[in-house]
Amino acid sequence: YTGGFQERFRMQAETVASAIRIGDPMSWDKARVVIVKTNGVVTEVTVRLRPLPPPAVTVVAVLPDLDAASRAVAGVLAAGTPSLLELMDRETVRAVEASRAMGLDTEAAALVLVQSDLPGEAGEAQARAFEAACLEAGAAETYRSETTAEAEALLSARRMALPALEALGDVLID
Repeated sequence: YTGGFQERFRMQAETVASAIRIGDPMSWDKARVVIVKTNGVVTEVTVRLRPLPPPAVTVVAVLPDLDAASRAVAGVLAAGTPSLLELMDRETVRAVEASRAMGLDTEAAALVLVQSDLPGEAGEAQARAFEAACLEAGAAETYRSETTAEAEALLSARRMALPALEALGDVLID
């Protein structure tokens, strides 16, 4: 909230509890501080709803070797600033696939996962540029999400990486 405190005044409470009215707080933290300091009670809250952001577009590239994966990462960064850029090596991909069959290419040297959260056509254009950079670097194939559900499915392998590696034994992450 950026409007600041419109009004703040003590009210005569009709019960044992005291009350305070806080209008359009600058932040929830400030509102909490005022309520705690004055032993206040919240009697009404007005919020402004904002539309959900557009879904992020996710690209996954399958790379034949780590040199190609490194070129893909460099190409992606040259093409723009992704909201997410991850690389999964062969051992991690194999651990995830062993933990949960997802149809991952266990012979690929690496998977590069890239995401754009720019709105609308700008996000689509950026995702196409990321995909082109991966293909130019030598990606054997790429996948691009069309829906939020597809984006979540493409990223689920990355979310499974640490638990899958931990299941194989000790993991050292520094």
